[in-house]
Amino acid sequence: MDFEDFAFWRFEVVDLYFVGGFAAMDWVSAPDYFAAEPDPLVDAAAGVMEHMNRDHADALVAYARFYAGEEANEATMVAVDRLGFKLRLRQGDRLHSVRIAFPREVRTAGESREVLIAMLRRIP
Repeated sequence: MDFEDFAFWRFEVVDLYFVGGFAAMDWVSAPDYFAAEPDPLVDAAAGVMEHMNRDHADALVAYARFYAGEEANEATMVAVDRLGFKLRLRQGDRLHSVRIAFPREVRTAGESREVLIAMLRRIP
């Protein structure tokens, strides 16, 4: 078929500008972009966050205090990947986020569970 108002274009990626939202943005080189792979926790992340937020809210506050030096009345896990997790913290009227690194890279939900338990056990 031939449509007058339709065309195919082929682009050669030189670099790109990643905009992840919430002030997460930066230039990415073409080699880095093409070498990127999905995080191994991409399929498990929602379940990990749901479990932690539902069953371990007190542990999330403890992680914030010990690992990020942040006081919080409430903490919610809003992201998790192979390198760590992000917490949204509420202290009175103040609402902000912190990222806490895992002590080692994890590749499965089971490994994230092991690491989170080990991290909790380190807290006095």
